[in-house]
Amino acid sequence: MNEELANDSWRHALAFYDTLQGPQWGHIPGFRRLVSAIGRSVEARGLTAVTSHEILLVSPYTKYPDWFDGRHVRLVPLADGQVRVERYPAGSQLGAAETWTATIEDVQAGALRAIGEL
Repeated sequence: MNEELANDSWRHALAFYDTLQGPQWGHIPGFRRLVSAIGRSVEARGLTAVTSHEILLVSPYTKYPDWFDGRHVRLVPLADGQVRVERYPAGSQLGAAETWTATIEDVQAGALRAIGEL
């Protein structure tokens, strides 16, 4: 893994997760570590990270609505410490082609594979 984040969008996402504090956000520190690791990966190079509350959307596009309407991957942290990964290879209009849920510890490899296919 590379030491540096892929680009500023990943820095902004991590900074946003730093603001989510309190008992209702107890699952966010683990998710933030996952996002940081993914943002430093080779697979993240050239991809944009966008947050919508706690959801992370990863896209090859740099602006709305392209990053939402076009192909993308969503990482959704769940309060029980798991993460749901949703892969949208044809954009949001056609729905997720693949969805799975795993623990934060187990989801990284699959998430990297999914964003690597963007």
